[in-house]
Amino acid sequence: PPRSTLFPYTTLFRSEECEMLHQLEPSSINHLRYHQLGATVTFRSDCEMKILLLQRDGLGNQLFQYAAGIFFARKYGASLEIIRKPDNLAVSFGHPRPFLLSHYCISIPHRTCTLWDRLMCSVAWYKSPLAESARRLSHTEYFRQNYLTYNVFLPDISIAPSTQIVYIDGNFQAYRFAQEIEQELRMDLRLREAPSGKNLKTLNEIQACECAVSLHVRLGDYKAGQGGRSLLPITYYRRAIQAMNERLLNPTYFIFSDEIDSAREFLPTLERMVFVDHNTEKTAHE
Repeated sequence: PPRSTLFPYTTLFRSEECEMLHQLEPSSINHLRYHQLGATVTFRSDCEMKILLLQRDGLGNQLFQYAAGIFFARKYGASLEIIRKPDNLAVSFGHPRPFLLSHYCISIPHRTCTLWDRLMCSVAWYKSPLAESARRLSHTEYFRQNYLTYNVFLPDISIAPSTQIVYIDGNFQAYRFAQEIEQELRMDLRLREAPSGKNLKTLNEIQACECAVSLHVRLGDYKAGQGGRSLLPITYYRRAIQAMNERLLNPTYFIFSDEIDSAREFLPTLERMVFVDHNTEKTAHE
């Protein structure tokens, strides 16, 4: 591989060439994966690239973003750092969206977004000359996922050979990111603190059920933003419950919502229905 590149060089060894792999210096290999065509090898670079992952929105999106960050860091042999929003800006239509990944067993460093980070990721026309010059001089790139492809798996992102720092920004809501790093992700996403109090009581109830069904009713910011156009109709939840009742034996529904009192009002009253009402948006990880 060309050792002059600043990020790892990836190449394909065809099946008949795989016997040459044992001749490679192990320390020069960042990642090795066998498949039907042969094997794909990513060689280490002399200068490590750094990926800065922009975290935003609620815990669900934070988990998707984290999986994508780990995926790209492993793919390019780069280090990874999480850039989170300041607490006063981590909101969605008035609803708190705090950084919650610190409650899991992740070892990736994280810090608050700075003015320099904001400049590096700026796409505003009046900042373009300064931002583009700063990115060029610092060998930095900013990758922003198109919102139309949020649920599409991106196996690669376009990076120039001279790049040393990459900001990645998006939701990356595709299961393949998690699937590719599943074992590592399962280790990272263990809670640091064991369930206790009402959380432990609810967990025991779930485990004791013959068939537990989790039902999430999203209201909150969906109701406040865009005139409520993102809200699912009440009939959706009622039809979903009816479909589960037809397919499952003795289901017990555990209801989670950012407006649990509203969910009580419009959901059908069933004998086996538990409203989990003791956590808030700031303790969503529990």
